[in-house]
Amino acid sequence: MSGSFLLFVTGITPEKNAGEERQWRYRRGEFRQDHGKILRKRTPVALQERRIPAGSRQDSPQKNAGGVTGEENSGRITARFSAKERRWRYRRGEFRQDHGDCNQFSEIRINSYHFVFLCDIVRFSCDFARITEQILHPLPRAEDAKDYYPLYNRGMREISKQHHELKIAWLQDQISKLPHGYFGTWRGVPVVYVTSDPGNPKISWRSKRRHLTGTKKGREYADKIGSYIELRAQLEQLTRQWNATYVQKPRKIAFPLHKSRPDPLTREFYEHAVPNSNPMEPDKTIEYNGHLFRSKNEVIAAQVVESLGYSYKTEVEINLRNSNRLFPDNSFYVPEVDKVIVLEVDGSIESPSYVSKSYRSTAKMVISGMVEGKDFVVIRLKDGYDIDPVQIRHMILSAIDAAAGDIIIN
Repeated sequence: MSGSFLLFVTGITPEKNAGEERQWRYRRGEFRQDHGKILRKRTPVALQERRIPAGSRQDSPQKNAGGVTGEENSGRITARFSAKERRWRYRRGEFRQDHGDCNQFSEIRINSYHFVFLCDIVRFSCDFARITEQILHPLPRAEDAKDYYPLYNRGMREISKQHHELKIAWLQDQISKLPHGYFGTWRGVPVVYVTSDPGNPKISWRSKRRHLTGTKKGREYADKIGSYIELRAQLEQLTRQWNATYVQKPRKIAFPLHKSRPDPLTREFYEHAVPNSNPMEPDKTIEYNGHLFRSKNEVIAAQVVESLGYSYKTEVEINLRNSNRLFPDNSFYVPEVDKVIVLEVDGSIESPSYVSKSYRSTAKMVISGMVEGKDFVVIRLKDGYDIDPVQIRHMILSAIDAAAGDIIIN
């Protein structure tokens, strides 16, 4: 009677007390997970139990890790480590990776520590060798890249910062004047799609036009779209190089350019100039890429100009002051600075007659107001075999940088 009264006062019913006791005994490991029969008390090491089905790998006459045979183990409950204890023992290296049997410090884990330690030693050695190489043989700065042209292949830029942003601004200006689009096929026929056209505001990406490349209008758009795709690829390449070299963005430069001094030779002069206008017949001519040259050195100089991406003309007639005429070896147009630069190759300075002829032509250009190293470049060679394309390239880029100094950028 007193026991019932105590249960009534505490509010604990026999059913509730039994449930709490089952939870308590389950936490102590005295219950199986399938039903609530109380088992004998086990140590905390053997908390998790699993039933080994008949016919499994462990159901064999040989004894397993528990010390009993498969026949005795079939249908019985074998004590195993709990999940928490297995994780703890695995971190200590007391478990093999294939199954959960306890093992003394796995050799695989110890060998992995040795391997990681050796990798750290090799990585440190490589870093030390690289830092030592940079200290003993430092790479040139980006500002001095033109003075170390043979090292340019290591990733240095070859044009100055102002020249770089002028090229980007010129490409942006040219792309804005061209129709945009792409090439494709329609019902198996090659077509050109126009997504925008500065001359037709009705064309847009939503209302694009499609023209067959075989028609007259299609051929016109195909040439312009081809130029647009080529210029856009050049712009993307220059933009990636700029972002990899500089932190700030390139300045916005408007075309046409404003200069502090007028150019002796303009773009209109270059467009109307006639190549090979020299009346003096050469002893021999060399034809290269549709142009006639008088020597192989002039061909090499023209190849350097081509490598920079500029068009050129050979021996055009230039009317200077005092009724003087000049027929330079090479004249090329630089669109980003809107300037025509004259290139003269003097191949035999050791000859007295050739020296006087070379200096007379140079004096004529200076008297007419042209500046050497900006408006014209003279390549003077010791003999006909002493020519360096790298030097010619540097002199041309230096002239372009000097011409860029006359541009007024707001």
